[in-house]
Amino acid sequence: MVATVRGSCAVGITAHTNKRVRNLICAMRYYKKRLGVVILAMALLSGMVVFCASDTWQNADGMTKNVMKQIDDICDVGRVEKVAELLSVTFSEDTLCIAGHTINNTRMLRSMNDILTGISFCFCVLTFFASFMNIREQDMTSEQLVLKLALFGACIVLIFKAQDICLGIANIGTGLAIKAAGLTSSDAEAAREAEVLISDVKQLAYEQCRSEDDGLFSGLMEFIAALGVYLQLMLPSLSMWAVSIVTNVICWSRAFEIVILSTFSPVAFADATGIDHFGQGGGSRFIKNVLALSISGAIIVFIMSLSSGVSLSILKNTLNGSFDEFVVGVKDLLVVSFAQVGLVLKAQSMAKTLCGAG
Repeated sequence: MVATVRGSCAVGITAHTNKRVRNLICAMRYYKKRLGVVILAMALLSGMVVFCASDTWQNADGMTKNVMKQIDDICDVGRVEKVAELLSVTFSEDTLCIAGHTINNTRMLRSMNDILTGISFCFCVLTFFASFMNIREQDMTSEQLVLKLALFGACIVLIFKAQDICLGIANIGTGLAIKAAGLTSSDAEAAREAEVLISDVKQLAYEQCRSEDDGLFSGLMEFIAALGVYLQLMLPSLSMWAVSIVTNVICWSRAFEIVILSTFSPVAFADATGIDHFGQGGGSRFIKNVLALSISGAIIVFIMSLSSGVSLSILKNTLNGSFDEFVVGVKDLLVVSFAQVGLVLKAQSMAKTLCGAG
C-alpha cells in the first residue's frame, strides 16, 4: 500500500516537471526575438567593458592585443635562434638530445643497432669470402691481398662503430648550426634596430585601433577599429604562420632522419664486394650523405639569417609614418619568406652537392 502511494507521488512529480519544461520551451519560442535583442545588448555591453581603450600598445587588450600578436608573427626577424635549437641533435653516452628535448632511454635504438650490426657483420663476412672465389681470375698479388684484408678489417670496424660515427658527424653539424646562429644573434646593433622597427609598426597599428572618444563606447569603437586592422593583417599573418610550420617540419624531419640513419647505419657497410674500390662503395656514399644531412642544418641557419637581414631592410623602407604603407609593403616580406621556404626545402640537396653525394 505504501509502495503504491509512493509510486503515484513519483509519477505525479515527473508529470508536473515535464509540464513546466514544456511551458518554458513554449515561452522561449514566443519571446525568441526579444531574447535575441537582450542577448545582443548584453554582448555589446560586455564588449564595452572587456575591450576598454588602452593607453599604450604595450597595455593593449582584447582585439588590439591580437593585432599586436599578428605583427609579431609578420615581423618576426629573430627566428634564427629558434630554428638553430630545432636543428640541434647531440648524443653523449646513453643520452640523446633532439631539438632541446632529452631522451634518456635509448635502449630501443641500441637494441635495433645491435641486431643490425650482427646481421651486417655476417653479410660482410659472406660477401668478402665470396670475393675470393675468383682470386685466380683476378691474378691478385700479395700486396693487393694484404690491402684487401686491411680494407676488410676497416669495414668490420666501421660496422661496429657506424652509429657512433654518424652521431659524431651530427654533433659537428649541430655545432656549425649553433655557431652560425650565434654569429647572427651577436649583432646587438641589428637586434636593437629590429626591436625599434617592430615597436614603430605596433605604434602605427595602435594609432589605427585607438578610439579618440573617451566615453562609454570607447572600448567598443576600439574593438571595431582593431577588427578592421586584424582583417587587413589576417592573410599575411596566416602566410607567415604557414612558413613557420613548414620550416619547423623540415627541421624536425632532419633531426629524425639523422637518428634513423645512425640506427640503421651498419647496413651501409655490410657489402664487401666492392671493397677493392675504396671511396666508391655504398659505405662511402652513406658517409657523404650523412655529412650532407649534418651540414644542411648550418645551411638552413644561414638561409634564415639572410632572410632576416633582407626582411629587416624591407621593414625599414616601408615605415614612412603610415600604417597603410606598411600593409602594402608586407607583400615583399611574404615574397622573402616564401623564397626562404623554397631554399630551406633545397638545403639538403645543396649540402649533397657540396659533399659530392648528389
